[in-house]
Amino acid sequence: MNKSLQINKTDIDHIDIERYCILQQKSFAEVFAYSQIDNSYLDPAFFKWKYNPPNGKARIAVAEENNEMLASVAMYPVVFIKDQEVLFASNCFDIFGCAFSS
Repeated sequence: MNKSLQINKTDIDHIDIERYCILQQKSFAEVFAYSQIDNSYLDPAFFKWKYNPPNGKARIAVAEENNEMLASVAMYPVVFIKDQEVLFASNCFDIFGCAFSS
């Protein structure tokens, strides 16, 4: 089998949102089951809201192998104000993934 691991950078408007929701649900399934939390809210509407904060759209990096989403990380811009100085940074969140296929 020819494996082709790729890292794709995108945003919530250009990602295959249905596949992304499935990856999120699979990645967190064990934790949610253990905590007895329903993960059905991890749907397209939730991620379109979450990844569009006021300071700018989140960027997403997705690891794919043979067209299967395996892992992801997202970052969105944040602004800090210290005294009169404005500082720009990024908040890293939603770091997760499923086991790699063999």
